[in-house]
Amino acid sequence: MASINRLQESGVKFRRPEDYYAEMCKTDKHMSKVKDKLIHDKKSIVEAEQRRKQRDAKKFGKQVKQTRRAVLFFVFLCDIFSMCFMLLLDPAR
Repeated sequence: MASINRLQESGVKFRRPEDYYAEMCKTDKHMSKVKDKLIHDKKSIVEAEQRRKQRDAKKFGKQVKQTRRAVLFFVFLCDIFSMCFMLLLDPAR
């Protein structure tokens, strides 16, 4: 702030006029390339995120399938043990 005050006191103009138009440093062709690259980068980020979500869903599905198999196997074993127990209690069957 002190430097701005000094410039104002000395009468040096340091602000651009309101109707000032600076020449662009980059051409429209170059800016379109930059825009295309930004769009491509954003698209590749979205695609990578979708692939990651798909991998996670596949892993989760695999875990659910293994859990389901384990539960079914446990139920199967319980049925076998209950049949064996019934045969032990009632050998006439």
